[in-house]
Amino acid sequence: MKLSRWKNRRKKPDVQKVSGAIIIFAFVELLLLAVVVMQSVMQDASFLSVPRLTAAIALSALIVFDVVSAIYTARALRLWRQNVDAVQEALTTVEKLNGTLRAQRHDFLNHLQVVSGLIEMQEFSEASDYIQRISGDIQNVSRVLRTKNAAVNALLQAKYAMCQNRGIAFDVVIRSALEQLPIEDWQMCRVLSNLIDNAAEAMKEKGDGGHVLRLVLQEDAAAFYFRVENNGPEVPHDILPAIFNAGISTKGEGRGMGLSIVRQVMRSCGGDISYERNGEWTVFSGVLPKA
Repeated sequence: MKLSRWKNRRKKPDVQKVSGAIIIFAFVELLLLAVVVMQSVMQDASFLSVPRLTAAIALSALIVFDVVSAIYTARALRLWRQNVDAVQEALTTVEKLNGTLRAQRHDFLNHLQVVSGLIEMQEFSEASDYIQRISGDIQNVSRVLRTKNAAVNALLQAKYAMCQNRGIAFDVVIRSALEQLPIEDWQMCRVLSNLIDNAAEAMKEKGDGGHVLRLVLQEDAAAFYFRVENNGPEVPHDILPAIFNAGISTKGEGRGMGLSIVRQVMRSCGGDISYERNGEWTVFSGVLPKA
């Protein structure tokens, strides 16, 4: 099914409204019970008899359980919405990569005809220049198609284009096929996307040229490893101890969720993420145990 058709067939629930309605309804129940109990106590002292008091306590406990369940349900629904958005983003990225590959396949024959014509006319220098120009686009795609994980390949292609538009050199070093990851593919994309976006944002503050963002993917018998490195400014020391906490950011209020999400995803599958400053490089390193 096409992604656009899938988008049209589903309607995202308004998580904020649903969560608020559930919690308000539960608290209204609790408030009504308190009013009934108070009126009964004031009007009839026999209300304190064991059977009626036991029933009231049981009902109160049931409503408290209802409130706790409502809060838990609201939190689960909010997480579900975040996960759906992440999956949708991954699918969109895959669709863009497929479009790029189809376009290259369509243009390939035309390029061959041009090169063949130039060679027949003995315009060898022109043919060489033409090949150099078109090979750059092909290499941009092929350099990130070295894993066997289609979602990660699509993400890297999209981030490569983003970095190219921002004047950032994106260096990808792949030493793993990323097969049998101990994490869902879209969750892996979520982690890498947040780290790459943060690195690209950080290099905006550098101001001068020579921006480099490097991604290293590798594995051994025990785990998968990755590093996202950039030569942007160092993380301020005052926020360093809480860098993975929600809401901690150098970009102002309302930001700083990316690294918190990354750590949450990594730890949910037994992995972890760490930060270090290595010379002029800011490095975020992740590990995902295979066992």
